[in-house]
Amino acid sequence: MSRRVLVLVSSVYALLAVLMFGWAAPTVQHSCGMAPPDATVPWGAGYAETFLHACGSPGLQSYARMQVFDLFYPAALCAVLTVWSIQLGRGSWRALAIATAIVGAAFDYLENLAAWSVIRHGDGWAGSLPLTLAPVASVAKSLADSAAMLLVAGLIVRALATLVLSRRTHPRVTPPNH
Repeated sequence: MSRRVLVLVSSVYALLAVLMFGWAAPTVQHSCGMAPPDATVPWGAGYAETFLHACGSPGLQSYARMQVFDLFYPAALCAVLTVWSIQLGRGSWRALAIATAIVGAAFDYLENLAAWSVIRHGDGWAGSLPLTLAPVASVAKSLADSAAMLLVAGLIVRALATLVLSRRTHPRVTPPNH
């Protein structure tokens, strides 16, 4: 995999992360006086109901804007973890990191379905399947994403350690200055 792809995917992810967590989520929190449901772990019907009543129409509009970014965020996170895993990993560690990232993205999209259910149906969402599954999706997403990030961090540490050790055992020979 080329470094250009690594840089491109990492840059897209970083941009989305800044938009989500540096702008959209704080805007929702400011508008509603509380964190968006899918920014708390776990969340469910009780939290969603409190959130709806605290937000009002302008807050829900902010939350809907945040959810538009969240349509792309799980795929971007999965892509960046996958690209780094491919670049640095080998064998079962690489496969485990990629599989865990995919599982995290799947649960994030299930959680997003619950969030859109709240936005679209307001108080009429109670008892919907996505909202019933929201607490499970929230916890599973957090665990899978955290595990994938730790696996990729481990791959990065291993790659750096390998680089350092290879330079110690094979130092560069510099020609003498004349």
